[in-house]
Amino acid sequence: MRTVARWLGAAAAPLWLGVLVLTLSGPASWSSVAYVLASGAAVASMITAPRRAERHRGLLRLSGAALVLVVAARWLTAGAGESVSMRRSNGDGGARLVDRLFDEGAVATAGARVLVTAGALRDPEAADLPPALAAAYRKMRAREGDAPSPVLSTFLGLDRPASFELLVVSPPRPPRAALIFLHGFAGSFDLPCWQLGAALEDDDVEVYCPSEGVRGDWTSRAGRETLARTRAIVDARGLDTVFLAGLSNGGIGASRLVASGRYAGLVLISGVDPSAPPPRVPTLVVHGARDTMTSAPLARGWAARVGARWVSLDSGHFAMLLHAEESDAAVRAFVAPRVPRASRVGVVAGQ
Repeated sequence: MRTVARWLGAAAAPLWLGVLVLTLSGPASWSSVAYVLASGAAVASMITAPRRAERHRGLLRLSGAALVLVVAARWLTAGAGESVSMRRSNGDGGARLVDRLFDEGAVATAGARVLVTAGALRDPEAADLPPALAAAYRKMRAREGDAPSPVLSTFLGLDRPASFELLVVSPPRPPRAALIFLHGFAGSFDLPCWQLGAALEDDDVEVYCPSEGVRGDWTSRAGRETLARTRAIVDARGLDTVFLAGLSNGGIGASRLVASGRYAGLVLISGVDPSAPPPRVPTLVVHGARDTMTSAPLARGWAARVGARWVSLDSGHFAMLLHAEESDAAVRAFVAPRVPRASRVGVVAGQ
């Protein structure tokens, strides 16, 4: 048995070293470093198992205790950020343990580095993605601290229309409007939701980001039901002015689903269904001119046909992140004039 443990440890050591390098290359949070060090103790315990039983047991206990402490600390600190909170759509409390376990920035940035190195991201600005993610997550963490993330829940398939993670980014003052943001392929992440919330906070817009699943298939039955449930939650807040927005696959879905509810406007970023009918509400389309994942010419043609405002950025598919200042400015210029001057939230809350 100890020989097997030693072989497992030897096999795991190179993988652990790779994870260590990815973690230290940033943005390294306290929890990601702690997880790596604790797992390193576990690997060391397996390697020393055959010959040094006492050291093996000591390292194993140290690893287990460290992991328990990190999980406990994340549970206490990652319940909510300054403006970011997580709710269950069925009202059963806030963020689950699985939503508090890992730092999203460390996981997302490391994943992007692996994909870029492997050549899996065919985008003209792919090489710029990891450092841009690292910088954006540092900015978010400086303000929000250890915020919960829906990433692990999404990848584990825990979200259902009857009970899904709903990320909410609230402005400092009582909200006067809401924006429902539909994520793209790979599932729901804090960062784009927080980016929109930060861009619109001075206009008192509360941003709601439901989680549909890894595919971001919003036109499926589950996707439609998830959006309908999110809209019902927003309506219960007493917010009459509601915008619908989507990124990539979320934009494709939003372009088709906008007719399913009363919306003050539609925002499509790096994604539109060119066969979607006219939305019949004011519409903004933001798209990278060099996007190779979703066609910029088709998006521009659709925007011209339906009379949408068209904003072209000198970017690929990741325009929202890599050209955040321009993208955020375009969204705010579109949304802000349509936000009412007074809010009914305080009236509803006082009833």
